Amino acid sequence: MLAGGASCRNAAGFGRRAAAGEAVVARRPVEDVFLLSGELAAVRSVSIVAPRGDALQIRWMVDDGADVKEGDRVIEFDSSRLVQNIEELRLKVRQAQNDRESRERAVLAEADGKRVAVEKAEVEAEKARIDAAVPRDLRPAVEWTKFQATHAESKATLEKARLDQQAFRTSSRSDIEVLRRAEEKARRQLEVAEKALVATSVRAPKSGIF
Repeated sequence: MLAGGASCRNAAGFGRRAAAGEAVVARRPVEDVFLLSGELAAVRSVSIVAPRGDALQIRWMVDDGADVKEGDRVIEFDSSRLVQNIEELRLKVRQAQNDRESRERAVLAEADGKRVAVEKAEVEAEKARIDAAVPRDLRPAVEWTKFQATHAESKATLEKARLDQQAFRTSSRSDIEVLRRAEEKARRQLEVAEKALVATSVRAPKSGIF
């Protein structure tokens, strides 16, 4: 009976020292604690893809479950091999550029020489033509024959000089084009490597939990 009567008391009565053998009951909030175990699945997620290429080692990664903002660095791959490769490709680009520029300078010098050779042959051919145009009756037979031969020879020399000039123009254009393509290829390889280097630092595409 004492226990039953005590259960009807409110919290205001709590604090009074209970008499011997008397139980005191107080009204308080009840909290239930549940222990849950399992795995949480994200309602929305964004995949983070590693850069393509050779196997890369992770040098640094943000803590699992960290709150990241869009654009924050979340993964850093080891880029030492890429850096070395980029330096080699830069040297390759400079070498290809030097080869092309060197050949272009050589072509200009050789083209000038070919032009002078043609001009000289034209002068000699014109001179020989004038000498050969003198009527046969006005020159000794031996001299006339000599001028005719000189004229024919000068025409052949001029034709050869012109053919050499044309062949040089064709071959030099081909040489420079080959060197230009090699330089462009080296620059493309460097560009790809530099983009791969940037990709070794992975950033969060959106804000969220990593």
